[in-house]
Amino acid sequence: MNVFICSDLHLGKAFSPFRTGDPRGQLLYNEALEVPEKLASMAAAQNIGAILLAGDLFEQRRYDARIDAALKGLFEALPQTHFFISPGNVDPLSPASPYRTQDWPDNVHIFGEKLKAFELEAEPVRVYGAACTKQTATGRDLFNPERLPKLDPNYINILLLHRVPAGADGAPDAGPLLSCGFDLCVFGHAHKTTLPQRVEGTDVLFPGALIPHGFRDAGGLFCGTVSKGVNTLSCLPLFPRDYVTRELDVSGVNTLRELKDAVLPLLPRKEDLTRLVLRGTSTLALRAAANTLAQELAEAYFYIQLIDRTEYSLADPAAPGEAAARVAAASFLADNNNQDVGPEVARLARNYVFSALADLSFPEVQSYDDI
Repeated sequence: MNVFICSDLHLGKAFSPFRTGDPRGQLLYNEALEVPEKLASMAAAQNIGAILLAGDLFEQRRYDARIDAALKGLFEALPQTHFFISPGNVDPLSPASPYRTQDWPDNVHIFGEKLKAFELEAEPVRVYGAACTKQTATGRDLFNPERLPKLDPNYINILLLHRVPAGADGAPDAGPLLSCGFDLCVFGHAHKTTLPQRVEGTDVLFPGALIPHGFRDAGGLFCGTVSKGVNTLSCLPLFPRDYVTRELDVSGVNTLRELKDAVLPLLPRKEDLTRLVLRGTSTLALRAAANTLAQELAEAYFYIQLIDRTEYSLADPAAPGEAAARVAAASFLADNNNQDVGPEVARLARNYVFSALADLSFPEVQSYDDI
């Protein structure tokens, strides 16, 4: 059977790092709403028999007419394709869920709280699944030995869940379900992709986040065939932009030209969202060059952030003494205050600045108001 598998679209969710009103955030929001239409076009071209959706299709508290139209447009565009949905923790099967309150086409199969199976008529395929009914894991009662499914080996048996169920101790434990002998187990929720891995004779797949919303997200659309004993699946990106993090050791780099030569080959597409983390040792000249480069790149790229994680070199020939080193350290801390350091570190950075200025014969400087 030809299948598409994906998870965690999170339609309606804001995109990091943009604040309300930033046009780039609105552009990403609009691009996300176009993903279901792209999915429909690809499925129609490849004669896909089933699409497995492992939950968190939308943010339930932000569900609106645009999200409704995008999803129903996908389902209605492929009347011969079966859609299987395991509601997740942000689109749970609660009493007020759109899964309950909206009318869905007959080819859309939404799992309920208890583990059950939908059977295809045209092929010997059974898809098992269950729903999150609130922002918690799928029910622990799935592990009751009397309720574990007895699978018919004459069928292709697939398990679709948003979260790995919790065991008796509350920790994720898929072991009992894997022991049932499924041909494929698909789990959502984890926003990182893992290619199908064979565990206890079962292929286990985490498709990740189809639409990334931050630098910790990764995923894609898994396409291919599922058959008895052999699954052939590959991952394709569907969202037009990626969140990319690059790291670079800039020890020994001093000039803007040297920094560009080191940085530019590492950068991804200009339409992506990029973080470039600088590490190693730095000098005052390098930090000045990094500030200049950051300004130039910001004008050319959709979003790019340079994060300075270097250590200031006291051997910097441009430094006149300890006071300058303290200023450089304070500058580093202050520059990063909006990223990873807290208010206490920021306070210490200010103290370094004032102390260094006093050492440099500016004793009247005691606060920002004096500058």
